[in-house]
Amino acid sequence: MLDLEPGQVAWWPQNSPHRVQNVDGLNVSLSTEHWTAESLRREHVWTANYFLRTGAGRTPRSTRESGALPAAKVAAMRLGRRAGVLTIPEKRAPRPSFRIDPDVPNGVGALAG
Repeated sequence: MLDLEPGQVAWWPQNSPHRVQNVDGLNVSLSTEHWTAESLRREHVWTANYFLRTGAGRTPRSTRESGALPAAKVAAMRLGRRAGVLTIPEKRAPRPSFRIDPDVPNGVGALAG
């Protein structure tokens, strides 16, 4: 576990397991993504594996990023998306669970109704 103080930052490798647990009081965090050619290939292979599992009923076992098989999986995913066979789930923004209120202790209040 890592406890951060104001002004500190933490990072972890792409797709590695992690959990963020806020402590008492107001917590502010900023998430950013930085892409390289290698991380983009990794994302494409993982997305292709997802589509193969959910859309084609296959169970891909490899997350290898280079070679003929990963390229074929990514190409199949792209073709499936263009043909409308594989769809991208609609992303939904998270709903707020609090509101900023300078008139309550700690400046964080409950949502109305």
